[in-house]
Amino acid sequence: MIKKIKNKGRVIVNKSRIGFRYLSVFKKPIVTPKPRIIFFCDGLFSHGGLLDRIKGIISFYEAAKILEYDFFIYFNHPFELNEFLLPNEVSWNIDKREMNFSVFDSKVIYGMNDFNFNPLDEIKKSKVQNYLVYANIDYLPTLYKNNTQKENERLWRTNFTELFVKSIVLENELITLPSLKRLVFHLRFTSLMGDFKDTTQNILNLEERILLIGEIMLQINEKVGDCPSELVYVVSDSSFFLDYIKEYTKFNVLPGKPIHVDFSNNDVISNQSHLKTFLDFFFISECDCIVMIRLDLMYYSSFSRYAAILGDKPFSIIQ
Repeated sequence: MIKKIKNKGRVIVNKSRIGFRYLSVFKKPIVTPKPRIIFFCDGLFSHGGLLDRIKGIISFYEAAKILEYDFFIYFNHPFELNEFLLPNEVSWNIDKREMNFSVFDSKVIYGMNDFNFNPLDEIKKSKVQNYLVYANIDYLPTLYKNNTQKENERLWRTNFTELFVKSIVLENELITLPSLKRLVFHLRFTSLMGDFKDTTQNILNLEERILLIGEIMLQINEKVGDCPSELVYVVSDSSFFLDYIKEYTKFNVLPGKPIHVDFSNNDVISNQSHLKTFLDFFFISECDCIVMIRLDLMYYSSFSRYAAILGDKPFSIIQ
């Protein structure tokens, strides 16, 4: 009960912050050819990781297609999305100078961390010109309850491709990587290895870390034997674990230091660091076999699963 009250309070506070920043009683309503759904990642509060943001974007892009509304993305924190992903078939860029809306023809749609939320129901409650959206959930199963998982995965992949094409910066990084047959293991530790603070707060001591790594290596070595590839890569959010892989195994890691998009400071983290997250995602999507390992207290991440969806590649979980 207390948790529900806190969550409702957080929603009220965050929606008020959005309203104070973007809505004005002095701004005159502007007539646009169609109502507009504008998706925001602006750093007003926590938006989740990169994939969480993309899930929200793709969900409301689908809602815009259903309703035949125009769709835009305003993503400027902690980096400009255009640094890494550019518009493909949809001109989703919107100028910062347009980020001032009349309170009389605009509505804030807030679906952060709300799995019971229905985008269409919320939008249809109002007849306005501008819907200012904040969300981080994949709502395709909500929009299409009768679809199979494969059908929604195909739709997610289609929507991503319609929206985005890789920037030259990202493309140039990807083409430097080997194109041989690749098996990739993805592991998400969050705070377990003591690398950084995250939404979880458990930190293992050194002995516990070593024991967990030992269990992980048993699983990796067994899977490598079952899934022969020319190259084996390990992708993780833990520098501690990746350093172990580099020093004590024959497996490969990608360049760069992993960071979490939502736990970085725009003033001190360079775009080169954020590039690492995109590089991991697209690299995984292009591998021939994708395996996520989740043991004990490790975090259940959907990062590699959605990369597999994007690349239409085989995906499995060891847990």
